[in-house]
Amino acid sequence: MVLFAFAIVSYHWKPASFSHGQYSDYPLMSLHLPREVFDERMASLSTLVRASYPHLYFESYMFSVTVLLTIIAAGVCIVIRATGYSLWYPFLVLVVPAVMAYGVAHRRSAYKLRMSKFLDLLQTHLKKISAHDAHASIQWGERQPGHEDTLEVLHLPVSTDYRKISLVITMMPLTSEAYFRMPGQDILPAYAATSGDVVLNVGPPAFIAEENVSWCYF
Repeated sequence: MVLFAFAIVSYHWKPASFSHGQYSDYPLMSLHLPREVFDERMASLSTLVRASYPHLYFESYMFSVTVLLTIIAAGVCIVIRATGYSLWYPFLVLVVPAVMAYGVAHRRSAYKLRMSKFLDLLQTHLKKISAHDAHASIQWGERQPGHEDTLEVLHLPVSTDYRKISLVITMMPLTSEAYFRMPGQDILPAYAATSGDVVLNVGPPAFIAEENVSWCYF
């Protein structure tokens, strides 16, 4: 069961951001975290997303500039040909968009690797703050967005900007199994694992040898 959910939102024309509401927007938050701790958690996640998330807005700008330069170069060439001049150096303008297109393609191909590195950093950070907040019986996690993640639940403002909910950060009740997985805690076996163990009988066999039995007759 998810107690609270927050979103990592990516945009085409500006950096991705960690979106969350104010402390007062979560009426039940005071039962789990004080305001100071909540603000600290939100600030640390915002900093992590801003510094390490593989943003896409730079590629969007590079692609737009590439298209614009290509159109300008084509227009210049058409004008020169129409005036009867035979010049070749305007075609050098096409070198710039070609190099930029290569850069965009290279960054796009490395997107999965950059996202994988970010997920590693995010999961490490979530485990760290989960260990700090274990006394409040909550744990932090991340997952892909689902149909239940509406704008109201994630406290996202209604906007016309093109955006995509990349990941959802969740606060959930801390389970005993998750608690013992945290650093510094003794790892106990799960019930399902221990209940399937075979119990061996220890001691002498439970029978009486026939030759050791003596009978008394009266």
